[in-house]
Amino acid sequence: GAAAAASRETASGSGSGADRTAGSEPPAVTAEKLDPAERELAARALTEEGALRAIVAAGGAGCFATAELREILEPWIESGQPPLTEERDRLVDEHPLVRGILAVHPVEDAVPLDEQQRTARGLIERLEERRLRSAIQVLDRAIREAEQARDASLDRLVAERRDLASKLHQRSQSPVS
Repeated sequence: GAAAAASRETASGSGSGADRTAGSEPPAVTAEKLDPAERELAARALTEEGALRAIVAAGGAGCFATAELREILEPWIESGQPPLTEERDRLVDEHPLVRGILAVHPVEDAVPLDEQQRTARGLIERLEERRLRSAIQVLDRAIREAEQARDASLDRLVAERRDLASKLHQRSQSPVS
């Protein structure tokens, strides 16, 4: 809903950074500012086929709240294959965000595909849970404002919050694979 979109907007910062070149001002988003789980998932998307499979199964680029990351990773998510070494080197050269992500999460050799998928699914679950909690906080503020203003949108906001709280509860009750 609108609150989820609002929380994604808040999480992604302003501007995609697509129009910047390597020599201009720093990117709007840095690796250090990313949610640690989102940063690790991005690093795994750049280095692990299993992680990309899990991301595709969970909805693709939408797993990432940060617009710049979605834009950078989309071709690899669509292909289902991480960039080859030369392609990854090019991404590191062209994108300070990729450089920062891979500096913090170097490429791991010989991780079994099923383990890659399991790790990525865990990261995706953590990110989704955080998004739900953030959206609930946004809705709580909107509900308080609607109550004070005696706004007609109160019932809709309460219903949306109840729906998100139910999704969060279902996630916390389901076993992690």
